[in-house]
Amino acid sequence: MAPRGQNALFVEFPIAGGFIDILAVDKDDKLVVIELKLSKGRSKTIGQLLYYMGWVDKNLEKGQCRGMIVANEITDDLITAVQRVPGVSLARYSLNVAIEMVHPPQKASVVGQP
Repeated sequence: MAPRGQNALFVEFPIAGGFIDILAVDKDDKLVVIELKLSKGRSKTIGQLLYYMGWVDKNLEKGQCRGMIVANEITDDLITAVQRVPGVSLARYSLNVAIEMVHPPQKASVVGQP
């Protein structure tokens, strides 16, 4: 995968029956399966992540991988479920977006003047 001591990242990594959102290699050369959720990370997400982790362990033969669910909102039931699963972590993201017009150029105007 990546040279020892270097991180690697694979987006939409193909596996039997679907795609892993992100398959990363950490600084210790361990695989990390990252499941991204657009809004809420629900409890059924844990089943999906565990399937991907099992597939990676079985097919890539790099030892036990870790898993991470990244979502805008982490539900209480997901936190409860993950507490029982070693090697799985949760992360919350937040986004701020600004939009600036580029074309057509906007003229500056003063109130009361054309």
